[in-house]
Amino acid sequence: MILNNIDFFLCEFDETDCTLTNDDFYKEREFLGGWTVSERHPIKGFKRRSSKLSLPDKEISKISTTELKNILENTIKKYASENNVLFLSGGKDSTALAYSFKNLGIPFTPVCLYSEISTTTEKHIVESLSAELDLKTIFFEVSVIPKVNFKYWADNTYTAKKLAVESLNLPN
Repeated sequence: MILNNIDFFLCEFDETDCTLTNDDFYKEREFLGGWTVSERHPIKGFKRRSSKLSLPDKEISKISTTELKNILENTIKKYASENNVLFLSGGKDSTALAYSFKNLGIPFTPVCLYSEISTTTEKHIVESLSAELDLKTIFFEVSVIPKVNFKYWADNTYTAKKLAVESLNLPN
């Protein structure tokens, strides 16, 4: 996700000469159904550095719901193309985006990533949302992420989304 020229998924790792596989990373990922949320990295000696980006301190924007909706819709109109892919998690953000795209008549392909081995899934919520909004959502199972050197940190689902887009031959 690149917004305001900041790549929020890209992260930095401590320097290391080590090339040994970090088994703890894969154990944690297996336990969590394919994801990891710690500072671990697939290679021993690497560690995720904390983000230096933060929200401005003590700055709160007071706008109405209508103003917020207008900002969202205007941003969608500005950046949407004819080939949009929207990943639906069942949460507030993706639900609001799906509703807005649909309401604005902007074409998009809704995709839901899920895992049959994960103990937590929102697939049923996305199924309900899809029925409510009359969406033809593609449900894409990602139960295992290949062991690779990640350019992106694993807990942001970038790798799974990339797998889905490529496997489904969706626009990049």
